Amino acid sequence: MKVDYIEQGDCLELMKQLPDECIDMVITSPPYFNLRDYGVSGQIGLEKDVDSYIDNLIAVFNEVYRILKNTGSCWVNIDDVYSEQSLLCIPDRFKIKMVENGWICRNEIIWHKPNAMPSSAKTRFNNDFEKMFFFTKKKKYFFQTQYEPLKSVLPKKSTNRKSKGSIL
Repeated sequence: MKVDYIEQGDCLELMKQLPDECIDMVITSPPYFNLRDYGVSGQIGLEKDVDSYIDNLIAVFNEVYRILKNTGSCWVNIDDVYSEQSLLCIPDRFKIKMVENGWICRNEIIWHKPNAMPSSAKTRFNNDFEKMFFFTKKKKYFFQTQYEPLKSVLPKKSTNRKSKGSIL
């Protein structure tokens, strides 16, 4: 297997060329449903319905399961879309199908986007986050907790009685 090499092509077809359990980690953000046309025939994201989209994603992640080491991990950033003013619940549908296909869902992580694109919708809040799922194949896997240094310090609570009721 080549190391430090970028292969371009259909990920499902390229993964089929890899041996079983040869990858330590997969981190990806699949194309969102019905949002962009990348000009590639048969691309994921342009299916006729959400169920077909999820099925195509699961076909890819079944192959990821095969090539991922038992000690490995899989991280998937996936967002939702609206249809007829309702969320399609794509991240939740995806997570359930992954678990049904043998994956262990370790975490559902919220990726907060403080500079999210403003929405013109007047009937709902702006979406300023996406979900990221952390999956493994086995109960025992490689994991090392990473801690971020404290970025800010909260202001000290005022002892001034006039400030009662103020938000700190």
